[in-house]
Amino acid sequence: MLSWIAVGFFVAVTAIAAGRLLQLYRETRGLPELLISTLILGVGTFGVGGSFVITSLVPEGALRTVLSFIPTTGVHVGMAALSVFTWRVYRPDSHAARASCIALVSALFGLVVYALAHGTALALQERPIALASSAIYVTTMAWSAVEALMYWSTMKRRRSLGLADPLVTNRFLLWGLATGTAAQGIAIGAIAQFGFGLVGTGAGLVTLCYAVHGSLSAVCFWLAFQPPKPYARWIARGFEAS
Repeated sequence: MLSWIAVGFFVAVTAIAAGRLLQLYRETRGLPELLISTLILGVGTFGVGGSFVITSLVPEGALRTVLSFIPTTGVHVGMAALSVFTWRVYRPDSHAARASCIALVSALFGLVVYALAHGTALALQERPIALASSAIYVTTMAWSAVEALMYWSTMKRRRSLGLADPLVTNRFLLWGLATGTAAQGIAIGAIAQFGFGLVGTGAGLVTLCYAVHGSLSAVCFWLAFQPPKPYARWIARGFEAS
């Protein structure tokens, strides 16, 4: 029951956050908004949420095998969008960042092709492949978190001199927290599953870990790109008080 509540909250938060960002994209036509909404929908709503629902409600068989490709594809498309976002936003002129992005995107879609070639998304749960997948996910999220927090540190110094907008500065902090929290959730889940063998009943704890960390991550995304007016005023007052 606790897993259902956590996953339900997570799916609701990610769907709302993605919807707000898609609305913002329709207004601005900005690539970052499109990439982030793709990330949240893919990894959150379709990935974690879809996987939990399919695993819990659909009996094992041909239908479950086919449906399992939906969350699998969602996760990898979302992660690929994040990789492109990190490159284009933080280091668009860096050859190393572009190469890293290409490598990560290629690896992500290579996993999808691997699953398709084996006719089931369960092929990605084989221990060596699953470990590689988790490493790719954590790397993608952690890279984005580090870039955001480094930029936030720079923006914070500019803000103290009155050269940066408080809300924009806070946005980089929230982005770093969002992606860093997600990376932590994936890493803890992978350690619990592959290090301590939490399968069967214990797999519910892994799902709960993903849902809790993912929900915190989605809230940070939401605050970063669609901050409620009370939150925006609070950030502005904090700057004025300093």
